[in-house]
Amino acid sequence: MRTQSKRANVFALLALVLSGCVIATDYGGGDRMKQSEPGKKTHCLGRYLIDLPADASLRSRYKFADGTIASFPGVTQQEFDRRMAAREAELEGSRHGHGGGMLVDRVEFAPGRRMYVSWASPNSRGLYRYQDVAYFRGEQVLYVFEGDGDATPQARADAQAFGQELLTRTLRYRANEEIPDEAGFCFDRGFIADRELNQEEFTAGIGLKRYPGVSIKLMSYVTGKPDMDLLKRASNVPPGFEGAVARMKTLRRGERNIGPLKGQELLVRGDDGGRRSYHFLWETQGRANSLAFPFMSLELSTSGETAASPASDEEMLEIWDSILATLRPRPGAT
Repeated sequence: MRTQSKRANVFALLALVLSGCVIATDYGGGDRMKQSEPGKKTHCLGRYLIDLPADASLRSRYKFADGTIASFPGVTQQEFDRRMAAREAELEGSRHGHGGGMLVDRVEFAPGRRMYVSWASPNSRGLYRYQDVAYFRGEQVLYVFEGDGDATPQARADAQAFGQELLTRTLRYRANEEIPDEAGFCFDRGFIADRELNQEEFTAGIGLKRYPGVSIKLMSYVTGKPDMDLLKRASNVPPGFEGAVARMKTLRRGERNIGPLKGQELLVRGDDGGRRSYHFLWETQGRANSLAFPFMSLELSTSGETAASPASDEEMLEIWDSILATLRPRPGAT
């Protein structure tokens, strides 16, 4: 499971807020898990649900079993055949630094379901790249799963067994509006019916049509070692950030539980030359090696140029609360 934290990329901003140096108010207690409201659409991301305005945009990336997932809609049978032929020609035509081509093997599990084994790089001798491909002809959707693994006979056999199970049994098409009621992992136009512990994650970028200057990111991954709580990590200001702190106001700072998720939030506003900017962050550190309780974070930010879109702090907080409060585990997901 992941032990290296992705949280470090927000530390510089969090360090701008010094406990007790700016006006702060606690938002105590927890939120009940809200159901979808009129004018909103429920999205299934990983093993979680969240409600967004019906006209919101969503761009997401997924990993399962520590491998990336890519979904390609609108692929005809002819296009699939062309893509696979081009991929094989590319691998066979590329030379490996230690002799031969980059393609090591191709395994056909079923029509439209296959695995490519290639060297991870032209000079690699210890790593293979495993690429599992599934084409759903009726729905015209192509799925590509890709990850690196040891170049050993046992690792290769394990990868083949995993690929066969994934492509012929647990993977299925899912319309993005469908909310499954079985255990498994949602991704773009797809679903993996599996509840075994693995390194899975997603990152979703959310855009609001009414507020184009507001950026929202939701991130989740299974962690092997929960990190220090958000507010503890934000308790000290590094040298050189004192001036920035003077221009920051904390709108909220405290515990914020969402249903069964124990979390904390830190919501700040910056003022610089009459320009207003916001950065809101909520985190739950999750539990070690848990599909049901991964690390999760929701982050909202604006730039100084576009921060005038929301009319007030209250309006920005309303936007934040209307999204965060709907985050919830999907029933039956684990």
